[in-house]
Amino acid sequence: MNTLSKLIVGMNNPNSSFLRKINTIVTDHDKEIILDIKNAIVISTDPNYEEGMNALADTFIQRAEDMDIEYLRGILTGILMCFESDLRCEPYPQPKKFHYEMIPLFDSVKSYIMERSASI
Repeated sequence: MNTLSKLIVGMNNPNSSFLRKINTIVTDHDKEIILDIKNAIVISTDPNYEEGMNALADTFIQRAEDMDIEYLRGILTGILMCFESDLRCEPYPQPKKFHYEMIPLFDSVKSYIMERSASI
């Protein structure tokens, strides 16, 4: 497919403006921050990980410990907003790829908040 054909297909694709908008909202910098947050939460809630096993993982654990509880609650709220929108727009939503990432992340953030709150 030549460049002109790709442009025409893109212009005729009803999702192309939607995808452009999402890519405008979610910048590469945002993606890096989000990945750091996910790594920090997942490693911090891994029962098999012990501090000192991996220097990079320890860095992520420190980042998680530096996160304010209200910030973590904001992450939970954001995930809940996505799920609520999904249910509202599709009363019987089919599982999507992001569900398989967000459901365990939600559980990890929730348990991390409970763990941190118990230690305060």
